[in-house]
Amino acid sequence: MEHRRWCVSCLILGYQTLTLKESEEARRDKTKFKALKKAYIHPDITPFELLSDEEKHKDKLIISAMK
Repeated sequence: MEHRRWCVSCLILGYQTLTLKESEEARRDKTKFKALKKAYIHPDITPFELLSDEEKHKDKLIISAMK
């Protein structure tokens, strides 16, 4: 749920999405990832299941802090 909330906030701020394949490629290439973010295209606006364990952990930390 936290990831969905975050995705919506990014979309409201004007970030654009990528296809699932493009998102996967961008998350493997840190340079491309950073360049896309500067262009307001965020590779992490994708289904939670496709995120890296590191990104999933960030959401879990937020949730645990709310308890």
